Amino acid sequence: MALRWILVLTTLLQLAACTKPPWPRGSVEELFPRSDSRPQLQTVRVQGMDIGVARMPAERPDAPPIVFVHGSPGGWTSWARFLDSPALKGFGPRIAMDRPGFGRSGASGVVPDLRRQA
Repeated sequence: MALRWILVLTTLLQLAACTKPPWPRGSVEELFPRSDSRPQLQTVRVQGMDIGVARMPAERPDAPPIVFVHGSPGGWTSWARFLDSPALKGFGPRIAMDRPGFGRSGASGVVPDLRRQA
């Protein structure tokens, strides 16, 4: 009987873990409370697809950018903590993008071919 309750509790805990994604969620204002440290949100058209991009300005605009690409599922907000990281401020622009079919990218559908996404 005790084993049965342990299995039930374990299953419930596993299901509860699935209800909240491990990445931050919310509006740009919630993720970046200070208005002077918010990324610029843009939509860029690439090969006929709209791609959502969050770009954090750099202290060194001439330095190479750091580009963050989320896993599946996800969105640019997966990288919110890194976009505003004090450790990365001295580098080039920090850019997080939404893969096709995710986040702010167009609803044109998910592109399963990683070569096409690149």
